[in-house]
Amino acid sequence: MNKFKAKVEFWDIEKIIPYENNTKIHTPEQITSLAKIINEFGHDVPVVVNASGVIIKGHCRRLACLELNHKKMPVIVRNDLSELQIKASRLSDNRINESEWDETALKVELESLEDFDFDIGFDDFEFSDLELGEDDNNDFSDKNKELDLDDFNDNMELKLKFNKEQFDFVTERLRNINDSLEIALMQVLEYES
Repeated sequence: MNKFKAKVEFWDIEKIIPYENNTKIHTPEQITSLAKIINEFGHDVPVVVNASGVIIKGHCRRLACLELNHKKMPVIVRNDLSELQIKASRLSDNRINESEWDETALKVELESLEDFDFDIGFDDFEFSDLELGEDDNNDFSDKNKELDLDDFNDNMELKLKFNKEQFDFVTERLRNINDSLEIALMQVLEYES
């Protein structure tokens, strides 16, 4: 167990150096959203750097602060890690942040903020499928019946949410596919519980 004790310092933003082989891509929209959050709530998550000031964690935070024309930002210096530990920490931090939303809990939280003027980086388009204030009955039986796989490119992802009964049905159906993928998907989408 690492016994590192974090100490937050405020550095000039010019001293904070992006890692030249950063594997995470930050879109302008993501940077602007984070800038709005920092502007609304302040700096409460420091950038983590090595002893030379190279970013371990927090590239997007630095970019957001640059967008806000901030001169200083909070940092934590990790001078206790080896280069291999730094690389592993950098990658694992980015990887662990890739997770799903608990949409039920998210609806409750967003509904509680609807009447207040907080700009927290969620736009209507991003969460339009949550239908705030409405019951979620997960009824997808009448959606997407007109499926034409010719409209898709070679790389496509299908993400569905099932209850236990639906999952068992879909799993069994997909195990017994003797038809084309298009027919199997049509049968899954037409399933009514």
